[in-house]
Amino acid sequence: MTPPANGGSWTETTLHAFGGGSDGGTPYGSVILRNGVLYGTTTGIADYETPTNGTIFAIVP
Repeated sequence: MTPPANGGSWTETTLHAFGGGSDGGTPYGSVILRNGVLYGTTTGIADYETPTNGTIFAIVP
């Protein structure tokens, strides 16, 4: 999220869209903030029919 310059609305930016396969399916569970880095996990299911490996991700500012 980017704050507005002069009032108005915040701007949302998508960093990554999980699509299944090698990048996991759907964000899952809680996220953890440690030392300024946001960590999370994905399930291994994108379409709820074909299981794949999930992933662990980090968002580093």
